[in-house]
Amino acid sequence: MHPMRKILCLFLVSCSVHALSQDCIISGTEQEYAGLDVPVFRVVNPVTGEKTVLDSVHFNHDGSFHARFRLEDITVLYLELGIYEGFLYAAPDSEYRLALPPFMEKSHYKHINPFYKPAEVHLRVSESRDINTGVVIPDHSELNRLLFRFDTAFNKINRMMIQQRQTRETLHADSVIKWLETEFSGNSTAFFDRYRKYRYGLLKINERKTDLQGLALHYLNDRMPRLNEPAYMDLFNAMFNDFFYYFSGTREGEHVNAAINRKHSLSLLRKELRKHPAIFSDTIADLVILKEIADQYYKDAYIQDALLILLDSLSQNASVSAYRMMAEAMHEKYSRLMIGNFPPGFNLRDQNGRYRTMEEFRGKYVYLFFCTPDNYACMMEYPFLKSFHQKHRDYLEIVTIMVTEKIEYMTEFMKQNHYDWISLFYDDQPGILEQFNIKIYPSSLLIGPDGRLVQSPGTIPSEGFQQQLFRIMRSRGEI
Repeated sequence: MHPMRKILCLFLVSCSVHALSQDCIISGTEQEYAGLDVPVFRVVNPVTGEKTVLDSVHFNHDGSFHARFRLEDITVLYLELGIYEGFLYAAPDSEYRLALPPFMEKSHYKHINPFYKPAEVHLRVSESRDINTGVVIPDHSELNRLLFRFDTAFNKINRMMIQQRQTRETLHADSVIKWLETEFSGNSTAFFDRYRKYRYGLLKINERKTDLQGLALHYLNDRMPRLNEPAYMDLFNAMFNDFFYYFSGTREGEHVNAAINRKHSLSLLRKELRKHPAIFSDTIADLVILKEIADQYYKDAYIQDALLILLDSLSQNASVSAYRMMAEAMHEKYSRLMIGNFPPGFNLRDQNGRYRTMEEFRGKYVYLFFCTPDNYACMMEYPFLKSFHQKHRDYLEIVTIMVTEKIEYMTEFMKQNHYDWISLFYDDQPGILEQFNIKIYPSSLLIGPDGRLVQSPGTIPSEGFQQQLFRIMRSRGEI
């Protein structure tokens, strides 16, 4: 598409979205949060669960807060509240007065742990009103209160349904659903009706009496998938958990792996998946493919290049426009750390307080090493880094990205140990660990003189990095 035409299309889409968007307000007073700025997130990719910052909420000196957002539809807002992640189902044209949990600051070690998940808390709505009319919504029909009450009852029953597999007691899903409907079908809304419906699908799964085809025909029969409704995605993910693995082991699905790893064909993979009666449309097939790529990309069952080709095909030919955008974002995320690509950029302070960027190291190899000052595995590698820096500094730049609570700790660590390579403070760029997909310490990458990745992930110093560097340089005729 011509660049100007693309810009025009984006402008028209932006205008139409803005016209449909309406205000939503959250407010309240919580003295414990005084002076804080709390980021507010929303999910942008329901397949991967990735979130983006929508805005932030500033708490005044007295703990009061008032924030306004533009929403198109009922949206789950997530607030980062220390060790908690509060969430709220927010509707356009609505104002919510919130009561927040007591503030407990997240420790540095939880902050840098890629596997740490804050405790989810459904935020309590003390009052809700219509912005346009000022009418207060009665407690018994306010959506968040309804969802909280329903989930409390549902989760207890669902746990019992799972536990009954090991006991002689029997809970029948239909009887449970009938009881829940008696309790919750009054004062309902279309959103709450769908929410209950999708939750009942989970009961049916755990009862193990309804096959996948029956579940799909009853619960996934909407004309378009309801990607922005968590209950829908929870049910979908439960229904098609490890679907490629199980279906490829059947006679009907025996060609699934070949369609992925050998043929790299979206149309052929769709054809193979639709042999299963639960996948009765390309809309369902494409969502299953996206889900399975997200689940399997970092595992060994499928060739990563093959999955990237499928994502590229989906970004252009998926059956739903939202799928195309998700596929494009997933392709960008997974491919940015592939050999031959430029890694994400950074702008971080070194131990002398000077901001450094990736671009200034062009012309040399860059060994990018993510570490902490007190991790035992990292500490074992620092003498190797010191040796490499002394021996190969003419053509190799050692750059550590130090994950520590304060830049002063990093500076003191480098000074005390007489390390003089470049060390950068990670927290100058929030999100850098996620951008580089750092899951363990230490982790490393090797970047070539042209700024492109030549090792991803890189070899750890004590495990033969020096030999690998020489091998790469010889293959390029540099030594």
